[in-house]
Amino acid sequence: MRTVTFIMAIAQRVKCLKSPLPSTGLTDPSRVQARHEEKAAAIEPAEPAPKELRAQALEREEKCATSKARLQKFLTSRRLYSQDEYGERVYLDQNETLAARERVQNQVEEYCDS
Repeated sequence: MRTVTFIMAIAQRVKCLKSPLPSTGLTDPSRVQARHEEKAAAIEPAEPAPKELRAQALEREEKCATSKARLQKFLTSRRLYSQDEYGERVYLDQNETLAARERVQNQVEEYCDS
């Protein structure tokens, strides 16, 4: 430490340095923390973790199976119905039946790979 002070004193006499210590801010704790936080924020996982991928795949398989089963029922049933607010059956007309089958077919295409 004494050597650095001595060299700086000589440099000031020779007028090489205008200030006793040039401030770079590289070791300032608040600036170091800010740089660390910026780097941490910039690093985002490129892909989900394997556990998340497995959960997504399982959910997708379940939705696929459910959609296929519904489509099979919709195709084999002679008449489709829904329940009203009183719990009574309301049968769908031909256009509503075709629209319902198309919705379920779209779900099968969305959730199933093949």
